[in-house]
Amino acid sequence: MSETRKVFVAMPFSEELKDVYRDGIKRACHAVGAECERVDEQIFEEGILDRIYSQIDSADLVVGEMSDHNPNVYYEIGYAKGRRKKVLLIARTATDIPFDLRGYRHIIYEGRIEKLETALVENIKTLLDPTSDLGSEIGGRWLGTVWDEYPNPKFAESALEITFRWAGRVEGYGTISTGEQRIELRFDGDFNYERYLMVTYKSNTKAMMLFGAALLRLAGTGDELNGRYVGYGAVNDAFVYGRVNLKRQPR
Repeated sequence: MSETRKVFVAMPFSEELKDVYRDGIKRACHAVGAECERVDEQIFEEGILDRIYSQIDSADLVVGEMSDHNPNVYYEIGYAKGRRKKVLLIARTATDIPFDLRGYRHIIYEGRIEKLETALVENIKTLLDPTSDLGSEIGGRWLGTVWDEYPNPKFAESALEITFRWAGRVEGYGTISTGEQRIELRFDGDFNYERYLMVTYKSNTKAMMLFGAALLRLAGTGDELNGRYVGYGAVNDAFVYGRVNLKRQPR
């Protein structure tokens, strides 16, 4: 990694979890060249909550130790999720995972610190590596073409313009243009494991889909992306699908 990445750790400051932090989490972060600290290791003047907020906001990844059902940890993980941060959760056993978080991936280390360290090294390296998915590399302006394969061959090929930004997940907006016909687009997706984006759209004419939603999957790296989409035009009551090609524009 070309710059030091920051990992915020949300966990109880208990003696029984000291080795989990020191020999598991912190050692794994250092192994991949990431900076890792808890707020109890820092000197600061602002209030503790303000410090926690600023540390999460500046973090590239948040690791949460969920074993003890600590309400402070729940709060910090909830804040991180709300800020759309990448979050990696760990727990001693599967039964330690709270019901509302069982849908998220956890590392179960069964009290074995070496097992935890090994798993964390692999996961942290992947989550912090910008080449493992598009991540922050997608930010910027892209121009290209969309091919509407169904249902309207009248606008089978149209100009596409998109601006993406990375805020812990991909956000963006764009337009599809064919003559005076325009469709306004909005994008959202986390890109943690797959390059999927949710797309909502609306147009300025009944000649095109008035509004609807679609799922777009992007592939490729560098300055060119290709993708396919499938969706549903709500007012027109019709499915839509097709493909796109995008090229990055100079900043």
